[in-house]
Amino acid sequence: AEFCSACGTRIKVWSGVTKGQQKWFTKFNWQGHPFCLTVLPQLFTGYSTQVQTIMEKIASRSGHILVYGEKGVGKTTLLRWLADNLGKDNHAIYVARPPINFDDLIKLIASELKANKLFGKDNKITLYEIEALVKKAKKPVVILLDEAHEFAPEIEQQMRSLGDIPGVNFILAGLPAARDKIKQESPPFFDRIILEVYLDHLE
Repeated sequence: AEFCSACGTRIKVWSGVTKGQQKWFTKFNWQGHPFCLTVLPQLFTGYSTQVQTIMEKIASRSGHILVYGEKGVGKTTLLRWLADNLGKDNHAIYVARPPINFDDLIKLIASELKANKLFGKDNKITLYEIEALVKKAKKPVVILLDEAHEFAPEIEQQMRSLGDIPGVNFILAGLPAARDKIKQESPPFFDRIILEVYLDHLE
């Protein structure tokens, strides 16, 4: 049995595999299950116009960005690709889904910005400390927040305050419902979105 790092399961490579299929495994030197569902940012393709527009807006530091589209169009892959390709000029922090507890998001950002070095291990990190960390980092912080349709209005005020810190911007991605949900439940946060990008299925 071998462990597939992509899908986190233990598989028997040759179990139930015909001799003809074994040749394919050998030919392509597969180390894990080739058909498990996983996100591979390095395979992101298409949407060149949308990506260029997003990159330009990120560089302008003028507000937040919302990416939306149906399931399977590549929203998560785009965020993961951005996380990999924004690192030179930004602190890009990928968050798989909106936090239920805002403190969890603060802890993640603090960890990425090495808060322990500045404030020690035991100090509680608040938005004030995050602002100090962003200033010290001398690089803008881009928070890539996935599954934005699960955005909880209960933390809207805190999310807005975080996004109002100079040098902090959000790129949100979610289903089409995310746009109306945020607009209806969190108007002040929605007003800070300066770019909306719709991803349709590739041809």
